[in-house]
Amino acid sequence: MKTKGALLGTMSGSIGGATASRNRGGQYFRQRVVPTNPNSLKQQQVRSIFGGLVNAWVNSLTQAQRDAWSTYANNVPRTNTLGDQLILTGQQMYIGANTARLQAGNARTDVAPTTFDRGENVVEVVDNSGGTPDQLTILSGSLDVAANLSAPASDDGDCLLYIGRPQNPSINFFKGPYQFAAKVAVSSSATDAVFTDTLTGLPIDDPIADGQNRPVRIVMVYDDGRYSEAYEAILPVVDTTP
Repeated sequence: MKTKGALLGTMSGSIGGATASRNRGGQYFRQRVVPTNPNSLKQQQVRSIFGGLVNAWVNSLTQAQRDAWSTYANNVPRTNTLGDQLILTGQQMYIGANTARLQAGNARTDVAPTTFDRGENVVEVVDNSGGTPDQLTILSGSLDVAANLSAPASDDGDCLLYIGRPQNPSINFFKGPYQFAAKVAVSSSATDAVFTDTLTGLPIDDPIADGQNRPVRIVMVYDDGRYSEAYEAILPVVDTTP
């Protein structure tokens, strides 16, 4: 259990049968649920990627490369669930940067970023006409989604879309798992990433359909090794096909 301040201050984690968390509405408590471990093929793939990166850190990177990742990590703190800054180790930063890249079929990068920030992150999801925010729009059997960036992209990279299983409308939290669904190349100076993938081509277990509520996670990975804060939300699926 993480706490901050008095009992009614900011809290995160579990104690007894209750789990403290927060969303855009503020602090709330929910019943503690023990996650299952089905050891699915996709979980095995992610664990294999993680293991390979640990091995690469120890056996493939030079000491100078490891030092460079540590320097980047020390200069680019993360934020935990309570809003406090955390300094990752160089190894943690290296694994975090490369796990998403390898999931998306990109090459591993062993060279640490020299720009000490996380790059631009996704701040809003709209349909491709830009008219309707905060929904996962589909059109004629395809995604119709534009992910708007916080500022023009500072480097070439890819925008990665992850999708979770359908959720009951009463659910307002989602810890995972997400499945990698799609990626789109983003050029330097671009202000958004547009997804138009066909629904039947998405490598996810549960097909997307109108009326669902789907957890969405979107991350930018840049060619220089940076990776952004994640955009996470549970979005209604809306089919706008005429």
